[in-house]
Amino acid sequence: MCFAAIRIPHAYGARDLLFERIRAGRVIAPGLGKNQLARIHIEDVARVLIAAAEQGWSGILPIADLLSASWNEFFSEVRKYYPGFSLLKSPSWMAYLGAWCLDMLRVSRSRPRLQTADAVIGWNLNLPVKPGILWEELGMQPRFSTIHDGIPAVLDDCIAFIQQQ
Repeated sequence: MCFAAIRIPHAYGARDLLFERIRAGRVIAPGLGKNQLARIHIEDVARVLIAAAEQGWSGILPIADLLSASWNEFFSEVRKYYPGFSLLKSPSWMAYLGAWCLDMLRVSRSRPRLQTADAVIGWNLNLPVKPGILWEELGMQPRFSTIHDGIPAVLDDCIAFIQQQ
């Protein structure tokens, strides 16, 4: 039996909660947005998981695209292609306190949301990943090597997603 633990960082795609907020026209970002995060397009996540299973890969490694990016860089790239959304920034301590209060009020709510105390903490962590790790072991390359490739593809998918609804 093989064991594979693949750490998936911020995976983004047309149907995730963040792009739902972008399509709605407003994102509230907790913190300064300067922290570096590993990111990966959801299509590349699926490709890696399938390849790892098919190859019987065993190990524990993170996966990401080839360039970590800050939230500021991420939203700057989104704004190039979708200038109609607004980005509101709040100090991380204020966002954490507000999210914690909302967590207490919404204990029974089952719908996923971005505004949780844990999400605020995660949003502000520095979590880069060494470029190419796991890709080389699987003999693959990401289809979307950076957010500069992935975000335009997501926004193209968002247009198709909106038309399907």
